[in-house]
Amino acid sequence: MKDTHIGSTFESFLEEQGFKDEVDLLAQKRVIAWQIEQAMAEEEITKADMAARMKTSRTQVERLLDPQNNRVQLDTLQRAALAVGRSLKVEVAKTAHAVHVDRTVERACVRRGSKMAARTRPMRSSRPKAKTRKTVAK
Repeated sequence: MKDTHIGSTFESFLEEQGFKDEVDLLAQKRVIAWQIEQAMAEEEITKADMAARMKTSRTQVERLLDPQNNRVQLDTLQRAALAVGRSLKVEVAKTAHAVHVDRTVERACVRRGSKMAARTRPMRSSRPKAKTRKTVAK
């Protein structure tokens, strides 16, 4: 099937503009806040009840649920999840950029004749090292 779209993706546009990481972070925070709100509604938990369960203030709960606020600590998210009977799962996953870097390193190793060379030691610079002069005291 032929791709009929012309131009780049919105994701590549954000990457070119330097906003992709910020947008991804905000989107992740919004999803977590939405999931906590949904769990609160399911369990019929008010913000005041949530604050009491988390042993914090109602203002802190409002900050946690604010989709624009991405300055929430991991332990706060964990306490919020536990307060609604859920668990928080955090994952470190490879990004498209990391996969690209891995492939670039792998190709460089193949050219050098060793697939594991870059993984066991850092790649050497192609520039020769500068010679140092020895000073002799008179």
